[in-house]
Amino acid sequence: MDAVILAAGRGRRLRPLTDTRPKALLPLGETTVLGRLCAQVAPHVERIIIVIDHLGEQIREQVGTAVAATPVIYIRQPDRRGTADALAQVAETVAGPFMLLNGDMVVEASFIATLAAGSGWSVCAMEVDEPQRYGVIDVDAAGQLREVIEKPSDPPSPLVNLGGYRFDAAVFPYLEEVAVSARGELELTAVFGHALADGRSVDVARYTGMWYDVGTPAAYLAAIDGLLSRWDDSAIDPSATVAPSVQISGPVAIGPHAEIGPMTYLRGPAVIGAGVHLGHAVEVKASVIMAETAIPHLSYVGDSLIGAGVNLGAGTVIANLRHDAAPVTIGVGESQLATDRRKLGAVIGDGVKTGVNTSIMPGTRIGPGRTILPGTVVKGDLLGDGATD
Repeated sequence: MDAVILAAGRGRRLRPLTDTRPKALLPLGETTVLGRLCAQVAPHVERIIIVIDHLGEQIREQVGTAVAATPVIYIRQPDRRGTADALAQVAETVAGPFMLLNGDMVVEASFIATLAAGSGWSVCAMEVDEPQRYGVIDVDAAGQLREVIEKPSDPPSPLVNLGGYRFDAAVFPYLEEVAVSARGELELTAVFGHALADGRSVDVARYTGMWYDVGTPAAYLAAIDGLLSRWDDSAIDPSATVAPSVQISGPVAIGPHAEIGPMTYLRGPAVIGAGVHLGHAVEVKASVIMAETAIPHLSYVGDSLIGAGVNLGAGTVIANLRHDAAPVTIGVGESQLATDRRKLGAVIGDGVKTGVNTSIMPGTRIGPGRTILPGTVVKGDLLGDGATD
Protein backbone atom coordinates (compact mmCIF):
# COMPACT_ATOMS: atom_id res chain seq x y z
CA MET A 1 0.00 0.00 0.00
CA ASP A 2 1.12 3.55 -0.79
CA ALA A 3 0.23 6.86 0.82
CA VAL A 4 -0.52 9.88 -1.37
CA ILE A 5 -0.34 13.22 0.45
CA LEU A 6 -1.67 16.37 -1.20
CA ALA A 7 0.60 19.33 -0.37
CA ALA A 8 0.54 21.53 -3.47
CA GLY A 9 -1.89 24.20 -2.29
CA ARG A 10 -1.16 27.90 -1.99
CA GLY A 11 -2.64 28.26 1.52
CA ARG A 12 -4.16 31.64 0.68
CA ARG A 13 -6.10 31.92 3.96
CA LEU A 14 -2.86 31.55 5.91
CA ARG A 15 -1.07 34.43 4.24
CA PRO A 16 1.38 35.98 4.91
CA LEU A 17 2.97 32.89 6.52
CA THR A 18 2.42 30.92 3.32
CA ASP A 19 4.04 33.59 1.16
CA THR A 20 7.38 32.14 2.22
CA ARG A 21 6.65 28.50 3.17
CA PRO A 22 4.17 25.79 2.15
CA LYS A 23 1.20 25.42 4.47
CA ALA A 24 2.26 21.84 5.15
CA LEU A 25 5.53 23.05 6.70
CA LEU A 26 3.96 25.18 9.41
CA PRO A 27 5.61 24.25 12.72
CA LEU A 28 3.91 22.07 15.31
CA GLY A 29 6.14 22.13 18.35
CA GLU A 30 9.03 19.80 17.61
CA THR A 31 7.99 19.04 14.02
CA THR A 32 5.83 20.39 11.18
CA VAL A 33 2.31 19.53 10.02
CA LEU A 34 3.65 17.43 7.14
CA GLY A 35 6.55 16.00 9.14
CA ARG A 36 4.17 14.70 11.78
CA LEU A 37 1.81 13.22 9.18
CA CYS A 38 4.63 11.47 7.31
CA ALA A 39 5.95 9.95 10.53
CA GLN A 40 2.48 8.57 11.29
CA VAL A 41 2.04 7.19 7.79
CA ALA A 42 5.48 5.61 7.27
CA PRO A 43 4.96 2.40 9.34
CA HIS A 44 1.85 1.50 7.32
CA VAL A 45 2.96 1.97 3.72
CA GLU A 46 5.62 0.95 1.22
CA ARG A 47 5.97 4.44 -0.29
CA ILE A 48 4.96 8.00 0.51
CA ILE A 49 4.03 10.04 -2.57
CA ILE A 50 3.76 13.79 -1.95
CA VAL A 51 2.05 16.01 -4.52
CA ILE A 52 3.75 19.42 -4.45
CA ASP A 53 3.81 22.76 -6.23
CA HIS A 54 3.81 26.01 -4.22
CA LEU A 55 7.34 26.28 -2.73
CA GLY A 56 7.60 22.53 -3.18
CA GLU A 57 11.40 22.53 -3.04
CA GLN A 58 11.16 23.40 0.64
CA ILE A 59 9.16 20.22 1.17
CA ARG A 60 11.76 18.18 -0.72
CA GLU A 61 14.53 19.63 1.41
CA GLN A 62 12.80 19.16 4.76
CA VAL A 63 11.18 15.76 4.25
CA GLY A 64 13.96 14.26 2.13
CA THR A 65 13.96 11.01 0.22
CA ALA A 66 12.83 8.73 3.04
CA VAL A 67 10.93 8.83 6.34
CA ALA A 68 11.95 6.07 8.78
CA ALA A 69 13.29 4.05 5.82
CA THR A 70 10.04 4.48 3.85
CA PRO A 71 10.88 5.98 0.42
CA VAL A 72 9.39 9.36 -0.44
CA ILE A 73 8.50 10.31 -4.03
CA TYR A 74 7.52 13.79 -5.21
CA ILE A 75 5.05 14.54 -8.00
CA ARG A 76 4.35 18.09 -9.15
CA GLN A 77 0.85 19.44 -9.75
CA PRO A 78 1.60 22.27 -12.18
CA ASP A 79 -1.82 23.90 -12.54
CA ARG A 80 -3.40 23.38 -9.08
CA ARG A 81 -6.94 22.91 -10.41
CA GLY A 82 -8.27 21.14 -7.32
CA THR A 83 -7.97 17.89 -5.39
CA ALA A 84 -9.17 15.65 -8.22
CA ASP A 85 -6.52 17.19 -10.48
CA ALA A 86 -3.92 16.65 -7.75
CA LEU A 87 -4.76 12.97 -7.50
CA ALA A 88 -4.66 12.60 -11.31
CA GLN A 89 -0.97 13.54 -11.25
CA VAL A 90 -0.06 10.21 -9.57
CA ALA A 91 -2.04 7.97 -11.95
CA GLU A 92 1.10 6.65 -13.62
CA THR A 93 2.88 6.11 -10.28
CA VAL A 94 0.27 4.21 -8.25
CA ALA A 95 -0.91 0.75 -9.29
CA GLY A 96 -2.39 -0.81 -6.14
CA PRO A 97 -4.31 0.28 -3.04
CA PHE A 98 -3.39 3.58 -1.46
CA MET A 99 -4.52 5.99 1.21
CA LEU A 100 -5.06 9.61 0.22
CA LEU A 101 -4.53 12.36 2.78
CA ASN A 102 -4.69 16.13 2.82
CA GLY A 103 -1.27 17.42 3.79
CA ASP A 104 -2.61 20.03 6.21
CA MET A 105 -4.33 17.72 8.70
CA VAL A 106 -3.39 17.06 12.31
CA VAL A 107 -4.72 13.69 13.48
CA GLU A 108 -3.94 10.83 15.82
CA ALA A 109 -2.13 7.69 14.70
CA SER A 110 -5.43 5.76 14.88
CA PHE A 111 -6.73 7.81 11.94
CA ILE A 112 -3.98 6.40 9.71
CA ALA A 113 -4.32 2.89 11.15
CA THR A 114 -8.06 2.89 10.39
CA LEU A 115 -7.44 3.62 6.71
CA ALA A 116 -4.55 1.15 6.49
CA ALA A 117 -6.59 -1.68 7.99
CA GLY A 118 -9.54 -1.28 5.63
CA SER A 119 -10.30 -2.97 2.34
CA GLY A 120 -11.79 -1.54 -0.80
CA TRP A 121 -12.69 2.13 -0.95
CA SER A 122 -13.40 4.11 2.19
CA VAL A 123 -13.76 7.67 3.45
CA CYS A 124 -12.89 8.69 7.00
CA ALA A 125 -15.65 10.55 8.84
CA MET A 126 -16.41 11.98 12.27
CA GLU A 127 -19.50 13.28 14.05
CA VAL A 128 -19.38 17.02 14.79
CA ASP A 129 -21.74 19.55 16.35
CA GLU A 130 -22.01 21.85 13.31
CA PRO A 131 -21.83 19.60 10.24
CA GLN A 132 -23.20 22.31 7.94
CA ARG A 133 -19.75 23.93 8.00
CA TYR A 134 -18.17 20.90 6.31
CA GLY A 135 -18.64 18.32 3.60
CA VAL A 136 -21.34 16.09 5.09
CA ILE A 137 -21.37 12.30 4.73
CA ASP A 138 -24.80 10.78 4.04
CA VAL A 139 -24.90 7.04 4.75
CA ASP A 140 -27.38 4.30 3.92
CA ALA A 141 -28.91 1.78 6.34
CA ALA A 142 -25.84 -0.44 6.02
CA GLY A 143 -23.48 2.41 6.92
CA GLN A 144 -22.16 2.73 3.37
CA LEU A 145 -21.59 6.06 1.67
CA ARG A 146 -24.62 7.42 -0.14
CA GLU A 147 -23.39 10.95 -0.91
CA VAL A 148 -20.98 13.70 0.07
CA ILE A 149 -22.77 17.07 0.32
CA GLU A 150 -20.74 20.26 0.62
CA LYS A 151 -21.88 22.53 3.46
CA PRO A 152 -25.62 21.78 3.31
CA SER A 153 -28.04 24.07 5.15
CA ASP A 154 -29.94 20.99 6.41
CA PRO A 155 -27.36 18.22 6.98
CA PRO A 156 -28.71 14.66 6.65
CA SER A 157 -26.26 13.42 9.29
CA PRO A 158 -23.69 14.71 11.81
CA LEU A 159 -20.89 12.89 9.94
CA VAL A 160 -18.36 15.04 8.07
CA ASN A 161 -15.64 14.23 5.59
CA LEU A 162 -12.18 14.43 7.21
CA GLY A 163 -10.07 14.38 4.04
CA GLY A 164 -8.74 10.84 4.47
CA TYR A 165 -9.53 8.14 1.90
CA ARG A 166 -8.62 4.65 0.81
CA PHE A 167 -8.68 3.95 -2.93
CA ASP A 168 -7.14 1.70 -5.54
CA ALA A 169 -6.13 2.31 -9.15
CA ALA A 170 -9.76 1.94 -10.28
CA VAL A 171 -10.35 5.51 -9.09
CA PHE A 172 -8.28 7.12 -11.85
CA PRO A 173 -10.74 6.69 -14.78
CA TYR A 174 -13.43 8.39 -12.68
CA LEU A 175 -11.26 11.50 -12.37
CA GLU A 176 -11.79 12.12 -16.07
CA GLU A 177 -15.53 12.45 -15.44
CA VAL A 178 -15.22 15.16 -12.78
CA ALA A 179 -16.63 18.52 -13.89
CA VAL A 180 -15.51 21.92 -12.66
CA SER A 181 -17.34 22.80 -9.44
CA ALA A 182 -19.01 26.08 -8.48
CA ARG A 183 -15.72 27.01 -6.81
CA GLY A 184 -13.94 26.63 -10.16
CA GLU A 185 -12.07 23.49 -9.11
CA LEU A 186 -12.02 19.78 -9.90
CA GLU A 187 -13.25 18.39 -6.59
CA LEU A 188 -12.22 14.90 -5.48
CA THR A 189 -15.53 14.21 -3.76
CA ALA A 190 -17.30 14.37 -7.13
CA VAL A 191 -15.68 10.99 -7.87
CA PHE A 192 -18.01 9.28 -5.42
CA GLY A 193 -21.16 10.18 -7.34
CA HIS A 194 -19.82 8.54 -10.51
CA ALA A 195 -18.47 5.49 -8.68
CA LEU A 196 -21.66 4.90 -6.69
CA ALA A 197 -23.71 5.18 -9.87
CA ASP A 198 -21.61 2.32 -11.25
CA GLY A 199 -22.54 0.17 -8.25
CA ARG A 200 -19.26 0.55 -6.36
CA SER A 201 -19.56 0.54 -2.56
CA VAL A 202 -17.64 2.91 -0.31
CA ASP A 203 -17.17 2.23 3.40
CA VAL A 204 -17.47 5.05 5.92
CA ALA A 205 -14.66 4.63 8.46
CA ARG A 206 -15.74 6.38 11.64
CA TYR A 207 -13.11 8.18 13.67
CA THR A 208 -13.42 9.76 17.12
CA GLY A 209 -9.98 11.20 17.83
CA MET A 210 -8.24 14.53 17.37
CA TRP A 211 -8.66 16.15 13.95
CA TYR A 212 -7.70 19.61 12.74
CA ASP A 213 -7.66 21.00 9.22
CA VAL A 214 -4.89 23.62 9.37
CA GLY A 215 -6.38 25.93 6.76
CA THR A 216 -6.81 29.24 8.60
CA PRO A 217 -5.00 31.14 11.37
CA ALA A 218 -7.74 30.22 13.84
CA ALA A 219 -7.57 26.54 12.86
CA TYR A 220 -3.77 26.56 13.13
CA LEU A 221 -3.93 28.00 16.65
CA ALA A 222 -6.62 25.45 17.55
CA ALA A 223 -4.38 22.63 16.31
CA ILE A 224 -1.50 23.89 18.47
CA ASP A 225 -3.86 24.06 21.42
CA GLY A 226 -5.27 20.58 20.83
CA LEU A 227 -1.86 19.01 20.29
CA LEU A 228 0.12 20.64 23.10
CA SER A 229 -2.70 20.40 25.64
CA ARG A 230 -2.15 16.63 25.56
CA TRP A 231 1.39 17.03 26.81
CA ASP A 232 2.14 16.37 30.48
CA ASP A 233 4.77 19.11 30.56
CA SER A 234 6.59 21.63 28.41
CA ALA A 235 9.23 20.44 25.92
CA ILE A 236 12.39 22.54 26.22
CA ASP A 237 15.32 21.70 23.97
CA PRO A 238 18.51 21.05 25.96
CA SER A 239 20.36 23.74 24.00
CA ALA A 240 17.81 26.44 24.86
CA THR A 241 18.56 29.01 27.57
CA VAL A 242 15.76 29.89 29.99
CA ALA A 243 16.42 32.49 32.68
CA PRO A 244 15.57 31.44 36.27
CA SER A 245 12.94 34.17 36.58
CA VAL A 246 10.95 33.01 33.53
CA GLN A 247 7.42 31.90 34.32
CA ILE A 248 5.87 29.12 32.22
CA SER A 249 2.19 28.31 32.55
CA GLY A 250 0.75 25.53 30.42
CA PRO A 251 2.55 23.44 27.79
CA VAL A 252 5.19 25.26 25.78
CA ALA A 253 7.58 23.93 23.12
CA ILE A 254 10.92 25.77 23.13
CA GLY A 255 13.23 24.98 20.22
CA PRO A 256 17.00 24.59 19.90
CA HIS A 257 19.19 27.55 20.89
CA ALA A 258 16.24 29.72 21.89
CA GLU A 259 16.95 32.33 24.56
CA ILE A 260 14.24 33.26 27.04
CA GLY A 261 15.25 36.29 29.10
CA PRO A 262 14.48 37.43 32.64
CA MET A 263 10.92 38.13 33.80
CA THR A 264 9.40 36.72 30.61
CA TYR A 265 6.01 35.01 30.97
CA LEU A 266 5.06 32.18 28.61
CA ARG A 267 1.39 31.17 28.68
CA GLY A 268 0.86 27.96 26.78
CA PRO A 269 -0.01 26.36 24.58
CA ALA A 270 2.75 28.13 22.69
CA VAL A 271 5.55 27.26 20.28
CA ILE A 272 8.87 29.10 20.52
CA GLY A 273 11.01 28.22 17.50
CA ALA A 274 14.72 27.56 17.06
CA GLY A 275 16.99 30.52 17.78
CA VAL A 276 14.15 32.76 19.02
CA HIS A 277 15.19 35.51 21.45
CA LEU A 278 12.65 36.70 24.00
CA GLY A 279 14.20 39.38 26.16
CA HIS A 280 13.26 41.14 29.39
CA ALA A 281 9.61 41.28 30.47
CA VAL A 282 8.02 39.78 27.36
CA GLU A 283 4.67 38.01 27.63
CA VAL A 284 3.67 35.44 25.00
CA LYS A 285 0.23 33.84 25.22
CA ALA A 286 -1.08 30.98 23.04
CA SER A 287 1.08 31.92 20.05
CA VAL A 288 3.58 30.52 17.57
CA ILE A 289 6.90 32.37 17.32
CA MET A 290 8.94 30.99 14.41
CA ALA A 291 12.70 30.57 14.08
CA GLU A 292 15.21 33.39 14.67
CA THR A 293 12.60 35.94 15.68
CA ALA A 294 13.57 38.53 18.30
CA ILE A 295 11.20 40.16 20.79
CA PRO A 296 13.79 41.90 22.96
CA HIS A 297 11.82 43.57 25.75
CA LEU A 298 8.57 44.95 27.16
CA SER A 299 6.21 43.40 24.62
CA TYR A 300 2.97 41.44 24.63
CA VAL A 301 2.06 38.85 21.98
CA GLY A 302 -1.36 37.26 22.34
CA ASP A 303 -3.00 34.52 20.24
CA SER A 304 -0.76 35.34 17.28
CA LEU A 305 1.30 33.73 14.55
CA ILE A 306 4.73 35.32 14.10
CA GLY A 307 6.92 34.30 11.17
CA ALA A 308 10.67 33.72 11.05
CA GLY A 309 13.31 36.42 11.41
CA VAL A 310 10.88 39.01 12.78
CA ASN A 311 12.05 41.81 15.10
CA LEU A 312 9.49 43.46 17.36
CA GLY A 313 10.79 46.75 18.76
CA ALA A 314 10.59 47.53 22.48
CA GLY A 315 7.05 48.08 23.69
CA THR A 316 5.37 46.45 20.68
CA VAL A 317 1.97 45.15 21.74
CA ILE A 318 -0.21 42.77 19.73
CA ALA A 319 -3.79 43.08 20.96
CA ASN A 320 -6.00 40.00 20.80
CA LEU A 321 -9.42 41.18 22.00
CA ARG A 322 -11.90 43.63 20.51
CA HIS A 323 -13.47 46.13 22.92
CA ASP A 324 -16.95 45.03 21.83
CA ALA A 325 -15.99 41.38 22.55
CA ALA A 326 -17.21 40.39 19.06
CA PRO A 327 -15.42 37.56 17.23
CA VAL A 328 -12.30 38.72 15.43
CA THR A 329 -12.34 38.69 11.63
CA ILE A 330 -9.30 38.42 9.40
CA GLY A 331 -8.75 39.34 5.76
CA VAL A 332 -8.77 36.83 2.91
CA GLY A 333 -8.24 38.63 -0.36
CA GLU A 334 -10.78 41.45 -0.44
CA SER A 335 -13.16 39.81 2.03
CA GLN A 336 -13.15 39.19 5.78
CA LEU A 337 -13.08 35.66 7.21
CA ALA A 338 -15.06 35.04 10.39
CA THR A 339 -12.88 33.21 12.91
CA ASP A 340 -15.40 32.46 15.70
CA ARG A 341 -12.64 33.45 18.13
CA ARG A 342 -13.04 36.24 20.65
CA LYS A 343 -9.27 36.31 21.01
CA LEU A 344 -7.05 36.45 17.93
CA GLY A 345 -4.03 38.68 17.52
CA ALA A 346 -1.96 39.14 14.37
CA VAL A 347 -0.45 37.06 11.58
CA ILE A 348 2.99 38.48 10.81
CA GLY A 349 5.13 37.36 7.89
CA ASP A 350 8.83 36.60 7.85
CA GLY A 351 11.34 39.40 8.33
CA VAL A 352 8.92 42.06 9.59
CA LYS A 353 10.40 44.81 11.79
CA THR A 354 8.39 47.05 14.09
CA GLY A 355 9.59 50.25 15.72
CA VAL A 356 9.28 50.96 19.43
CA ASN A 357 5.79 51.25 20.90
CA THR A 358 4.03 49.81 17.88
CA SER A 359 0.42 48.74 18.56
CA ILE A 360 -1.02 45.98 16.38
CA MET A 361 -4.78 45.44 16.44
CA PRO A 362 -6.68 42.11 16.45
CA GLY A 363 -6.94 40.36 13.08
CA THR A 364 -4.07 42.31 11.50
CA ARG A 365 -1.89 40.72 8.79
CA ILE A 366 1.55 42.13 7.96
CA GLY A 367 3.38 40.87 4.87
CA PRO A 368 6.96 39.61 4.71
CA GLY A 369 9.77 42.12 5.06
CA ARG A 370 7.66 45.13 6.00
CA THR A 371 8.99 47.79 8.37
CA ILE A 372 6.60 49.54 10.76
CA LEU A 373 7.63 52.97 12.02
CA PRO A 374 7.80 53.71 15.78
CA GLY A 375 4.53 54.53 17.50
CA THR A 376 2.35 53.26 14.64
CA VAL A 377 -1.08 51.75 15.23
CA VAL A 378 -1.50 48.93 12.72
CA LYS A 379 -4.81 47.34 11.73
CA GLY A 380 -6.20 45.49 8.73
CA ASP A 381 -3.95 44.10 5.99
CA LEU A 382 -0.44 45.25 5.07
CA LEU A 383 0.52 42.44 2.74
CA GLY A 384 2.87 44.05 0.21
CA ASP A 385 6.48 42.92 0.53
CA GLY A 386 9.24 45.09 1.91
CA ALA A 387 7.42 48.42 2.32
CA THR A 388 7.80 50.90 5.16
CA ASP A 389 4.65 52.08 6.96
